[in-house]
Amino acid sequence: MLRLRCGSQVQSTELQRRDCSRRYPVDSLRSPFGLRMAVCLRCASILSKIVFGFRPNQRSIPTLFPEERAAPGTTSLSLSLKPRLVMWFNLCYATSMLIAPTATKPAGHAPRWAIVSAFAVVYLGYGLNFLAVKIGVETLPAFLFAGTHVSLAGILLLTFHSLRSRSFLLSRAGMGRAAAAAFFLFVGGVGLVTEGEKLGVPSGMAAIIKASVPLWVATLEVVRPGGERLGKVAFSGLVCGAAGVVWLVLPQFAHHKTASAEPLGIGFLILSAFLFAVGTLLVRHRPPSASPIANSAWMMVLGGMFLLAIGLCLGEAAEVSPSDFTRPVLAAFLFLLFVHSLAAFSAMNWLLGHLPAAVVTTKFYVSPAIAVLAGWLVLGESVHTRTFASLALILVGVGVTLWAQSRTKPGH
Repeated sequence: MLRLRCGSQVQSTELQRRDCSRRYPVDSLRSPFGLRMAVCLRCASILSKIVFGFRPNQRSIPTLFPEERAAPGTTSLSLSLKPRLVMWFNLCYATSMLIAPTATKPAGHAPRWAIVSAFAVVYLGYGLNFLAVKIGVETLPAFLFAGTHVSLAGILLLTFHSLRSRSFLLSRAGMGRAAAAAFFLFVGGVGLVTEGEKLGVPSGMAAIIKASVPLWVATLEVVRPGGERLGKVAFSGLVCGAAGVVWLVLPQFAHHKTASAEPLGIGFLILSAFLFAVGTLLVRHRPPSASPIANSAWMMVLGGMFLLAIGLCLGEAAEVSPSDFTRPVLAAFLFLLFVHSLAAFSAMNWLLGHLPAAVVTTKFYVSPAIAVLAGWLVLGESVHTRTFASLALILVGVGVTLWAQSRTKPGH
C-alpha cells in the first residue's frame, strides 16, 4: 500500500512537471536552438512594437502576450502595412515558442505541429525578405542597408555559436575560403538584389528571378571539372526554368528601349542568381570548416564587411539622413536581421536534422509565391498572367532538375 501511494505521488509529480513544461515553454530554452530562436524573435517582437507603437485589438486577433491586454479604444487591425508587419513579428515569436520544446528531440521524433511551425518560419523568413528589402531601400542606400543587417546577423550568430562551442575560430585557409564564398554569396547574392530593387525592380519579380539559383547550380556543376553529368530529364528542367526567366524579363527590356534603371536592376538580379550559385558550389565543395553554423556566421560577418566597404566607396554614407529611418524602414531592417537571417536560418537547420533535404528545399517553390503575393498585397505591385506563368515555368524547371539530380545520387 505504501509503495502504491509513493508510486502514485511520483506519477502525479511527473504529470505536474510535464503540464508545467507544456504551459511554460520557456523552461525548454536550455537547448541552443530554442534559446537562439526565442531570444532573437522576442527582441524582434519587442522592438517592432516600440517602433510602431501598436498593439493588436483582442477582438480582431488574439493577443499573443497574455500580460499585455489591448486598452479600450485601441485601433483594430486594418489592411495597412503597419499592423500586418507587427502581426508577422508576433506570429514568428509565437512559432519559435512552439518549436523550442522539441528542438533537442532526436531525428524522426518531432511532432507534426512543430515541423509545420518550423516550415512557417522558413517560408515567411525567406518569402518576405524581398518585400522587406524593397521597403528598406525606399529611403536608405542599398549596400549600406544590406551590409548592416548581414554583418549584425553574423555577429549575433557567431556569439551564439561561441557560447555553445569553443572552436568557433577558422584556420587561415578556412578564413580565405570563407571570404571567397562570402563575396559571391553576399556581395553577389544579397548586395546585387538590394541594388536591383533600389533601381525599381518589383519585389515579386526579384524573388522569381532569384528562384532560378538551383538552375544555375546545376549548370555550373556540369561545366565544373569533375562535376556531375546532366541527364535528359534534368536538361529539360533547365530549359523550362530558363524559358520562364526569359519570358519574365524580356518584355521589361523591350518596353525600355532607352536607358532606364529597371532593366539594369534586372541585369543585377540575373547576375546575383549566377554569383550566388558560384558561392553555393564553393561552400559545397570547399567548406571553410566542418561546422556549418561557424561557416555561415563567419561568411555573414565577412560578407557584411564587404558590403559596407562597397557602400562607403560608392559614397552612400552621404546619402543617409536621420529622416530616412522611418518606422517601416526600421521594421524591415529588424525583420531581415532577426527573422530572415537568424530565425529562418535556425529553423531550416533544425528541419534538416529531422527531415530529408529534398523536403526542406521546398522553400525554393513556396518562398517566391509568398514574395509575389506579399508584394501585391502590401506594396500594390502589379501582377499579370505572365508573372504567374513565368513563376510556374521556373518552379517546374527547378523541381524537375532537383528531382532528376536526386535520382542520380545514392542515398537521396
